Formats: sequence, structure tokens, C-alpha cells
Amino acid sequence: MTEADTVVTAVMGSVGLRPTLAAIQGKKRIALANKETLVCAGTLVMDAAEKYSAEIVPVDSEHSAVFQCLQGCRDRGEVRRILLTCSGGPFYGRTFDELEHMTAADALRHPNWHMGPKITVDSATLMNKGLEIIEAMRLYRLPVEQVEAVIHRQSIVHSLVEYRDGAMIAQLGTADMKLPIRYALTYPYRAESPDKPLDLLTCGALTFAEPDERAFPVCVWHGMPRRWAAPPAPYSTAPTRRPWDCFCEARSALTISPGGWSARWSGCRCNISQALRIYWKQTRRRGAPPCDIRKRSLHT
Repeated sequence: MTEADTVVTAVMGSVGLRPTLAAIQGKKRIALANKETLVCAGTLVMDAAEKYSAEIVPVDSEHSAVFQCLQGCRDRGEVRRILLTCSGGPFYGRTFDELEHMTAADALRHPNWHMGPKITVDSATLMNKGLEIIEAMRLYRLPVEQVEAVIHRQSIVHSLVEYRDGAMIAQLGTADMKLPIRYALTYPYRAESPDKPLDLLTCGALTFAEPDERAFPVCVWHGMPRRWAAPPAPYSTAPTRRPWDCFCEARSALTISPGGWSARWSGCRCNISQALRIYWKQTRRRGAPPCDIRKRSLHT
């Protein structure tokens, strides 16, 4: 690491926290592709970056877009709000009742992005956008009231920043991670891209809509970011990982409900809302380990 000037943190989960902090202490530029690092210990990471004069450049498409839109902003107080765009995933337009019958195979069919299974499922349930709201709060030192999500089906506008004078600056591009990755690696410069750029004359209409909080619960959009405003660092992303493990290990035996993922286990039914309640009850007890939801035989 001593010879590197930029360190890419791209491992999945809170395991990325330790190497990120080590790179920060080495005064490296961090190309951050691991949102859990900021979700579970964002204040710690950002304080360390400030202390050691280490730059953090986000790789996540939405946060890279915000980062680019903030270039030239001398006073963060000029920012009225950040708008993180969201495609709505494969279940956009589904009703509360229809979501109960969706399968894991349905969840893995993202309309615009080709990603790994966990982030694809998190995007289908909109849990991922809840995590990104927390990430933006930490990365840009803003309260949750100044970070919002908006449905943008085309995945061309990757995010927007609204300033207090009413101006809105957006970053547009194709639904391709190569651009934010390249920007993080070459910042503050922009390297020539061999790819075909976005063509505004052929990309079609760009639409925006509010998220459907009846179909996709308030737990994801508002309750979770507020609840996790200052989570206990070691375990804060566990509630998203445990139900996902069950979901992907036995796809035909699981359904996605408006409350999150539901697993049909032997004699029990566990969804993300229940897992969150159990998790917080357990971790608030002094010295108690995080909740241990054990997998049992599945009913088909």
C-alpha cells in the first residue's frame, strides 16, 4: 500500500471498514465502492479522512454523480437537498398485494443494471436506496431531511443537487459503471473514454416520480435512515444481510413482501421488518450479541 496513491475499497460488507481506515491513515485517496463502510461507521471514516487529509471519491453511480455536481461548491450550506435517483427496479408499478407473489427470480431481473445478486435484490426491494441515503448523509455531512430519493426509470440522470438559489445540477450518462470507476481513479482529471457516449437525441424521454411508499414500506425510505442515523458500528448492516442469505439459498421457497423478504421456515415466517425489530432489541442489551436467526428446513 505504501507505493499506491489510490486505494479502491470494493469488498462487500462492513469488512471493508478496516482496510479503508488503514488507507486513510496512510493518506491515500480512497475510491470507495463499499457503501457499508459509511453506513456502519460513516462519521468515524469521514473524521479520519479529515484528520489525515485523505480524499474519498465515491464509486457508487449515484454518489459519484453527487460528487461531480458538487465540484465548485465552496459552501455546503448552499446545498438545499440531494436527490438520489432510483430506477424503481423490476417491481416498479406493482401494488402492495402483487408484491407478495413475487419470486427471487423476478427480483433478479433488474431492468437497467447488471449487478451481483445481493445488490440486485436490495434494489428490487428498495432497501439499497435506504442504504444509499445513509451513505449520502455521511459522505456529504448532511441531515437526512436534505437527502431524498426519486424514481427515474431510465437510469440516465444518476443524481441531482439542488442549490438554495433554485438551481439544479445533474449528472447524466449511460447505465454503465465504467464512467464513475474511471472518474474515481483519475480524479481530479477526466480520462478519454473509448465507449459510446450518451446520445440525448435517441435516449428518449426522461421521467421522474415519487417512490410508492404503500408498496415499498416507509421502513426503507424514511424509518431506516432515521433509525440508523447513528447505528452501532459493528453490526449496522446485519439486518440486510441475514434475510438476503435466506432469500438466495432457497429462492423457490421465498416471497418478497411489502415488508421485505419473507422466508418460509419450519414453523416460522421471518421478514425484514421482524428481523430489524429483533436485531435492535438484541443489540441494545448490554453485552448481547447480534440476533442469530438460524435456517431450518424450508416449506415449498
